[in-house]
Amino acid sequence: MEDLFQLILKTYGIAGVLLLLPVFSTIVLWRQNKSLHDEVVSQTNSAVEAQKQRVEDSNKRVADNERMMNRLMEVVREQAQINTDVKNVLDRVADSVDRLERTASHGKKS
Repeated sequence: MEDLFQLILKTYGIAGVLLLLPVFSTIVLWRQNKSLHDEVVSQTNSAVEAQKQRVEDSNKRVADNERMMNRLMEVVREQAQINTDVKNVLDRVADSVDRLERTASHGKKS
């Protein structure tokens, strides 16, 4: 590269160097632009992969929430059934206590 510069300087002088300077700068800018473009493509691909991972994680969270809600609904149903059974048992106990009290109070009167 330095030899080429020396050759142009000797052959055409400063005017030749000034005429070829835009060509050299264009080559340098093209190489930098190409490396910048490669970096942008790389970062874009990374961003796309990260977005896909976020979507996948979000879908997993939604599925987990659905499973938790279904389990919670099962627990609530079971608890409601238990509460109903306990209420029925307590009603029967109350009826039995009432009958015993009536029998005991009826027996005392006799």
